[in-house]
Amino acid sequence: MNAKLHDAIRTATAADDAWSAELVARFGKDAGDARYQRRGEGEPGSPLRMAYDARQDAVGLMRMLYADQ
Repeated sequence: MNAKLHDAIRTATAADDAWSAELVARFGKDAGDARYQRRGEGEPGSPLRMAYDARQDAVGLMRMLYADQ
């Protein structure tokens, strides 16, 4: 595994953890369900949406680097 991909995986994992924390803060015990529904993306400008967008960007970069191997 190259260093860029390794860093991207770490970044994606951290972004997913941050989004998960926002889901729990917003939905509590219902966070697991919200994660797979549109409401889990949050409203524009909300901390939940910012965390979701950061995760999407990080996962997209990770997938691109993985495909380029």
